[in-house]
Amino acid sequence: MKKVKFGVIGLKGIGQTHINGIVSTEEAELLAVADINEEVGRSVASKYSVEWYKDYEKMLERKDLDAVTICTPHFLHAPI
Repeated sequence: MKKVKFGVIGLKGIGQTHINGIVSTEEAELLAVADINEEVGRSVASKYSVEWYKDYEKMLERKDLDAVTICTPHFLHAPI
């Protein structure tokens, strides 16, 4: 079975819950994360050996992502 390849935008709070769900699911794979906080972004990317993006739009340019979860504060969901 092909794994669903994920990116996550927003890495604190619910973002960690989404990441935990992705990495604990055999049919899913975390490929990239995005957060404007460099310290958080680099830390999470290092922990999971994935690429970090400060600009989520750059992450969305990746052709290998199948799905993206938006885990920012709710008022930022629509703009993203």
